[in-house]
Amino acid sequence: MAADDIRNEPDYSSPYAPPTQTAGPQLPPRQSRWPTVVGIVAIAIAGLGITGGFCGLVTIVSMPGMMPQNQAVTMVPAGWTPWMVVTSLVGMALTVVLLIAGIGLLQRRPWSARLCTRWRWSTSPMW
Repeated sequence: MAADDIRNEPDYSSPYAPPTQTAGPQLPPRQSRWPTVVGIVAIAIAGLGITGGFCGLVTIVSMPGMMPQNQAVTMVPAGWTPWMVVTSLVGMALTVVLLIAGIGLLQRRPWSARLCTRWRWSTSPMW
């Protein structure tokens, strides 16, 4: 026998050789759940905000026509109606941004987390 015929390695070409893979099937990495949770909460808050903003806007615009003239004057100080309409429209626009960010989080879009952060900082003066 020659020295080249002797090997210290086992012969894996045999059908009776042990399996070479010791681990089971590879599972895909588990996705984090926070985007789904935050996205659902954002959509719920945005839905409430849009509904409340719309009701407030309708109330502001229709209030003078629904009340007698002397009560309507005492309910809203003079000159405040345009300011209230503008702030209501800005609030509704920001809740639409929150709705878009929540939908983006559910779809796991990379821009949606940044949009949620920007929404938070843009609405903080309103709180």
